[in-house]
Amino acid sequence: MNSILGNRMITARTHLRQQEQLARSIAVHKFERQIERRRQSKIAGSMILLFALVIANTVAAVNGWGL
Repeated sequence: MNSILGNRMITARTHLRQQEQLARSIAVHKFERQIERRRQSKIAGSMILLFALVIANTVAAVNGWGL
């Protein structure tokens, strides 16, 4: 009887450990996705700024203002 109870406790502990590991890996994955989204957002912002500067430079060149 004690061995059955002991085995169930070991199984429960193992299951709990697996659940904790799964929760940790999900949290890490969410964090990594959040970092990637921020990185992509910064890249997009930089590209928009660069495009605006190119347009401004082109307009200035056409109008003879010279930057």
